[in-house]
Amino acid sequence: MDANKNEELNSFELAPFVKQTPLHPQAEGNSRRNFLRNLSLYFSQYCDSTSIHGIKYVGQRGRYLLEKLLWFVYVTGIFTICAILINKTYNKWQTSPVIVTFSTTEKPISDIPFPAVTICPQTRFDTEIFNFTDIILKKMQGLHVPKDENEMFETLSMVCSGMFDFSEFIQFTDSNKTIDDDAMLVLYLVLPEIYMPDLTKVKWLGQELDFDTFIHTYTSEGLCYTFNMLPYDEVFRDVDDYITKNTKNTETVRQWSLDGGYPTDNYTDSYPRRTFLSGIQGGLLIDAMYSNTSHLDYLCDQSLQGYKVALHHPCEIPNMDKHFRLPLDQAVFVSVKPVMITISEDLLHYKPEDRKCYLGHEKYLHFYKHYTQENCLRECLANYTIQECGCVGFNMPTTSQTVLCGLGSIGCMRESKMRYLENETDAEFGKGRCNCWPSCTSLSYDVETSQIGWDWHKAFEVFDRAGLKGDLPDERQSHFSRLNVYYKDLQFLSSERNELYGYVDFFSNVGGLMGLFIGISVTSCVEILYFLTLRLVCNIRKYGRRVWSGEPELIDSKNE
Repeated sequence: MDANKNEELNSFELAPFVKQTPLHPQAEGNSRRNFLRNLSLYFSQYCDSTSIHGIKYVGQRGRYLLEKLLWFVYVTGIFTICAILINKTYNKWQTSPVIVTFSTTEKPISDIPFPAVTICPQTRFDTEIFNFTDIILKKMQGLHVPKDENEMFETLSMVCSGMFDFSEFIQFTDSNKTIDDDAMLVLYLVLPEIYMPDLTKVKWLGQELDFDTFIHTYTSEGLCYTFNMLPYDEVFRDVDDYITKNTKNTETVRQWSLDGGYPTDNYTDSYPRRTFLSGIQGGLLIDAMYSNTSHLDYLCDQSLQGYKVALHHPCEIPNMDKHFRLPLDQAVFVSVKPVMITISEDLLHYKPEDRKCYLGHEKYLHFYKHYTQENCLRECLANYTIQECGCVGFNMPTTSQTVLCGLGSIGCMRESKMRYLENETDAEFGKGRCNCWPSCTSLSYDVETSQIGWDWHKAFEVFDRAGLKGDLPDERQSHFSRLNVYYKDLQFLSSERNELYGYVDFFSNVGGLMGLFIGISVTSCVEILYFLTLRLVCNIRKYGRRVWSGEPELIDSKNE
């Protein structure tokens, strides 16, 4: 028997190098039957040994075919259900790998910049320089308007939301479709002062500041005043001259970056400004903002008076569509609650499309230095407006080669904005024209406002008794407003983007499903691999090719 065995092993080892002679048809049929017999017995061995539930009944010898068939159907069905659930788990892992959860600890308000505060007077023109109402009345009555006044009217009409109320009297299509860059400087020349020397006070953390700490910003509401915003040369890559000629940049960025934040030691010498106190004493106070009754206009902005105020991130141009109002002769108190979302280190290696947000360096903006979703949407709208109208609005990011839209293009600008917003809304969130995902580290501000009437006339009476009446403006021609902006609490609870399904979570869920339904594990997979490779090779070497299954009955029949 040992001699026969050695002979078979030698033939097995030399088989690949020896030219085989064709088998007789009958011998070939016997060989096929022998292979199938070995395969059946080898499968039975696997079924008896495997740890997968139900498989042993499929290949168990001595059982009726009906039993095996029923167990085969059951095991196949369970395998199918398990595969469907695993596929759903995989899809969830691929499509929703990120979850936003509350942070486990609160952050101090000193870790973030105080919001930039933009104030837009609804009285946009000094009537002594430019009387918007008089020109509207002349046009409605068909009277002659001098050329220089008409050019100024068309330029300044760009900031009047009530212009379409007079569309039946004024033909916008006959107006210039573009304007010169320097034309927007007219906004600066006709802007009425809201600062009254010796009366208007700006206080930060209880310390009085010069009104020059406000910079001029161009918004959809015209020229506005902004506190604590980054200078234009820190917001834009290439700042155009027509923006900077009359914008005061009195501050430079110190010890702060959008991604890195502030250092931990110095609280006072930093810009954008930050505070470590909550409440009125720890914020911004603008006392006695001044409006002259003779400057009020009742046609440009639909007879609404006062100020529009917006709070925004210091590295963003204000979006005046998100504002609250500061009326004349009122005091408004604004309680701020920061809304901050950060990102965990586990998500840094994910693709932006998977985590659905951009890190600061991952998406380049042509106009802006810092990526935020608001900046991305503004740039995308500007590009879309250029494509549709051949020009951009004066408050949009632009280059020196791009022309500004005039009054004749205002209809096109509004229609293109509506189409743009419609396309962005219809598209999957963040996957519109420009893929403007949110920033992975984002900061916004929720506000709660309260207001009360301010009877400042009583204070003037006291000043009059004190002999200070000569230093005060005429009460009958004056309006004053007061604004307080402050943090509500010393700490706030931020949110964090975390992995919803990491590799560990995914394989744990898959393993749980496979263990629940069919009892399969990593060891079960190794068993299958073992039976298909190492065990098969060892059996052939040990028993030969004719009885490679290693079943005793085949070995005994071979020896006989």
